Amino acid sequence: MKETSLAWLAAAYKIFALEGKSGLKIERLARLVGLSKSSFYHHFVDFDFFFEMLLAYHEERILQLLEAEKMCERLVPDFIDLCLERKDDLFFHQKVRTLRSDTKIDSLLKRMDTQVMHVFLSIWSKEIKGKWSLDQLQSLYPLASEYFFSNLTEDSFQKESLSELFQKLLSLSDQFT
Repeated sequence: MKETSLAWLAAAYKIFALEGKSGLKIERLARLVGLSKSSFYHHFVDFDFFFEMLLAYHEERILQLLEAEKMCERLVPDFIDLCLERKDDLFFHQKVRTLRSDTKIDSLLKRMDTQVMHVFLSIWSKEIKGKWSLDQLQSLYPLASEYFFSNLTEDSFQKESLSELFQKLLSLSDQFT
């Protein structure tokens, strides 16, 4: 991908992570990138294609995040530190989840969520030391994911708040065993 195209996508990624799709205005992006609107159309033709490229960029970043996540031994502190490091990716993903009614986005999310689930469950299962089967954890994962993303705010995105959130998740295994 060309450096200029990447600059447009990187700027849009940060805005989308904070404001969602409504924050993506071509003029605003042009000012942030320091290029003309015609540059946008030269690289992406139209907004719909640009948004598809932005989603592909997100998927690529999620795959990179998964590789880093595989190195996490524990939810607290390893996974939390990774979350803090990759804040834009998590907030972007949170905003994309609100667009699930679009079948292309829903398909993309299902594909990504399946990959994320497998990596996350490997960490979670180590933490609870076999108290739950993998099938049980897979059943609980959608609720845990929904809980995580519904509680994700700028104010709560701190090490202490995330630690508390994941401790609650870990304590579930003690309550039901």
